[in-house]
Amino acid sequence: MNLNTLAPVALLGAGLISPAITADLPPETFKLPPAAAEVFIRSGGDRETSLLEALTETAEASGVQVHTDASVAGHLSELPAGFDRDFTIPAEDAWAVTEHALMQSGFVLSVLRHSGTHVVAVKSARSELNQVDAVFQAVTVEDLEYVREHPAVLFELPLDLSNIDVRTTSRELRRMINADGSFQCVPLGVNDIILKGVGHRVGAVAELLLSVNERAGARWQTQNEETEASSDG
Repeated sequence: MNLNTLAPVALLGAGLISPAITADLPPETFKLPPAAAEVFIRSGGDRETSLLEALTETAEASGVQVHTDASVAGHLSELPAGFDRDFTIPAEDAWAVTEHALMQSGFVLSVLRHSGTHVVAVKSARSELNQVDAVFQAVTVEDLEYVREHPAVLFELPLDLSNIDVRTTSRELRRMINADGSFQCVPLGVNDIILKGVGHRVGAVAELLLSVNERAGARWQTQNEETEASSDG
């Protein structure tokens, strides 16, 4: 059983993810499509862009549907996008900028897909991240650029770190960055780990762990070469 199979099975058994996350969907079609048009943000005054308006305009420019409950929608409509001046967000940056604004006000996104329709569900960060049935989009190391482009989307990322003991690493990570419960790292055995949380944190931690793993591998290789050279001598 490889990691891609083991990770969902282990987490389902532990009650940490919902069955929906294991659906066998083509990775490319499941990704949130980019915006096809610019998004204009108004600052100050009666016509100031709200978070709800910024999200709605970004979603419309991307062909994406937004789903939320009345309480969250009410909060989003009352909160300003929070920028200090009027400006136009380029299409390629629309999701990232809008998501940063959402995160600053304590909201996260879950990406869903129903047949050909993409849906983003908006939730309070604290309530969503602590729910057993929270929907985390499954990605791989090859998707790290996509993860970085979506700082407020909930992701789960499996990593194979063959040169470090993830049991110790996961404890240190939880101690350093998990005070608010917004990030989870689940070790699977000695060298495999699942990272769960919003894109900006999952992406940053993944890059850190991959770098540490690479350096550890280089040290092991150097030590082995020195040992072999000493034995030959």
